[in-house]
Amino acid sequence: SYAVPAGSFPHTTEVLDLAGKVLRVLHEAPLQENVPIGGVPTGPRGIDWVPALGHTLWWTEALDGGDSRRDAAERDRTVLLDAAERLMAEEGYAAVTSRRVAEQAGLKPQLVHYYFRTMDELFIELFRRRAEELLHHHQLALKSPQPMWALWELNTDPNGTSLTMEYIALANHRKTLR
Repeated sequence: SYAVPAGSFPHTTEVLDLAGKVLRVLHEAPLQENVPIGGVPTGPRGIDWVPALGHTLWWTEALDGGDSRRDAAERDRTVLLDAAERLMAEEGYAAVTSRRVAEQAGLKPQLVHYYFRTMDELFIELFRRRAEELLHHHQLALKSPQPMWALWELNTDPNGTSLTMEYIALANHRKTLR
């Protein structure tokens, strides 16, 4: 018996067809008994479909080898942006304060202003990052077998449209973001 949770046991992530035949093995995760406290397993995790783009997957991989004590230049900045976007999606742009973002990210509030001199800079970077992701997904949608359908699904995704509304409201209340 191992002293790890069931989710840390070895497992394989596969893509199957409708008949259950394995089309592709995406990742074979070993037993995760040596993951540092506060760390994450190495390799792909959080694998999910991109809803608007058929046959497209996305996932997350650790930039620091899974050990949060090791330096990873972009990790803290990325974690802060992810936390800010999550807050904005769940509670609206008014909930996005340096203190709340840091709390959500599990970091010190001073790091928010280390990476972003002002909250406006954070919002601009958040918008820029989202715009780059959407541009990439639009390009993939246009290459899909049914581009109009893929674009429709991409642009009517409830999570995406709610964030767009938050950006519009934010721009109406902060002149520097117009």
